[in-house]
Amino acid sequence: VSIVAVVAAHMALPNLAGSVLALFVVSGMSFGRYLGPQIKQSGTVTPIARLVVKIGVPAALYALVLNVAYHLPKWPGMLLANNLVHHDQKISGMGFWYIDVLFQCFVVLALLLALRPIRTLLVEGDPFHVLAAMTMLFVGIALAAQYFFDLTHLYDRTPLYYLRAVFLGWTLIYATTLPRKLFVLVLTIPVFGDNAWNHEEDYVWFPFLATAFLAFVPRVTLPVLLGRLVTIVASASLFIYLTDHQTNLVLLKV
Repeated sequence: VSIVAVVAAHMALPNLAGSVLALFVVSGMSFGRYLGPQIKQSGTVTPIARLVVKIGVPAALYALVLNVAYHLPKWPGMLLANNLVHHDQKISGMGFWYIDVLFQCFVVLALLLALRPIRTLLVEGDPFHVLAAMTMLFVGIALAAQYFFDLTHLYDRTPLYYLRAVFLGWTLIYATTLPRKLFVLVLTIPVFGDNAWNHEEDYVWFPFLATAFLAFVPRVTLPVLLGRLVTIVASASLFIYLTDHQTNLVLLKV
C-alpha cells in the first residue's frame, strides 16, 4: 500500500500523505527481523555491510546513468547524498532521496552496532525497552537538530529525521503483548506527531494507521492470485521506486 501511494504521488494522483514514513517503519521491521539475528550470530555488522552494498551499488550506478542522461553530472546525486545537499536536482544532481536516506540510516546503524555494548543491548535477548528508548532518543535528536541546523531546504530528508521511524519498526517486532502494542501506539505520537501537525496540505494520518495495523494484524489471508501480486509488488518496492519517475515520463510522452 505504501509503495503504491508513493508512486501515485509521483504521478500526481490521489495519494496517502505520510506513506514514506510508513515505508521506513516497514524497513525497520525488516531490518530487525532479518538482519538482527544475523548480526547476533556473526557478532559483526557484516550483514549490514552486505545489504548496504546490495542496495547502494545498483542505486548509485542507476543514478550515474540518469545524471549523465539528463546532463546533471553532480557528485551528490551519483554518491547517494543529494538529499544532504539540496532538494533541487539542478543543484545536487538527480537522485532518489528515499533510497539515499535508507542507505544512510543503514550506515548509521552499522556504526552503532559496531560498538559491542550497543550491539549486545539491541540484538541480545528481548530488547523491546531498549529499542523503544532508542526511538525516543532519535525523536529528541531530530527535535534538537532543528535548533542547531537549518534543514528546511532539505525538506527533512535526512537520517536524523527518519531513524526514529526505523527504530519504531524494529521495536514493533518485540511488541508481542497487548501492553507493548499499546505502548508502541503511544510512541507513534512523538514519532509522527510533528509531521502530522505541521503538514501544510492535510493531516498525515496514514503512518499512525499503518503502525497500528502492523502491530495488531501480523497476518492477512488473501486469495492465492492476489497474494502473489501483493508479494511481487512488496518485494519489488525498491525497484519500483527507482523506475517510477522514468516510467511516468514515458507514459506522458505516449
